[in-house]
Amino acid sequence: MYNIFDFYEYKARLFPALLTILVPVISIVLIAPWLLPQQMQPLSLAVLLVMLVALVPLEILVRKRGKNVEKELFADWGGAPTSLMLLTSKSQLSPLLLNKYRNFLESKIHGLRFPSEAEEIEQPEKSVEICDFAIKWLLEATRDKKIFPLILRENANYGYLRNLLGIKRLALLVYILTLIVTIRHGLSLEKYDLSIVTFLAIVIPILGIIFLSTAVTKNNVKEAAFDYAKTLLAACNSPYLQAITTSSQP
Repeated sequence: MYNIFDFYEYKARLFPALLTILVPVISIVLIAPWLLPQQMQPLSLAVLLVMLVALVPLEILVRKRGKNVEKELFADWGGAPTSLMLLTSKSQLSPLLLNKYRNFLESKIHGLRFPSEAEEIEQPEKSVEICDFAIKWLLEATRDKKIFPLILRENANYGYLRNLLGIKRLALLVYILTLIVTIRHGLSLEKYDLSIVTFLAIVIPILGIIFLSTAVTKNNVKEAAFDYAKTLLAACNSPYLQAITTSSQP
């Protein structure tokens, strides 16, 4: 069930939506200070209401676009990083660590047998399915956020960047339009009317554009995704999982 106060929800989904809205709102308020709350004037309440109403569908769009871009990224990468990390031919783990994780998962999931490197080449799709099965079990076994806080944090970091990448074009469009509005406002003023506030109103969308262009990239999303995958698999070392009995279901 959706919970706006859940750490993953507000970090991975709400924050990208807020970033898209706050940049234009802050810039516009700076050049139109009469929109600021002053004795709860009706116009200020209307602006706040519009923000809250817009946030709901935008958050839904963030989630949808994030999932869509994830499918595209996984197709480019050859699968989900969590599963790829368990493949001998594609893993970023050392051979010793990979074998350790594989042996652990085989000991916990009845009937599970990871493919050899030759089998991965001969049957790539089946090999990924086997790894997916193991990862599903691991995800279920590590759902306790208090026991595995680092997994939650890395997952939220990945979700945050992935979802920002999903709405990057929309956010860039919003920021560029905001920049145009603020620049036109600045040009309409006399020199003696220009102030630091006007300057900030122009700088804020510029910083937003720079952030989206440099930080929200496929490479950074990939790095975050594989960091999460490594953190999830590292849970195989947890005494909590060591104590779990063998299961036949993921």
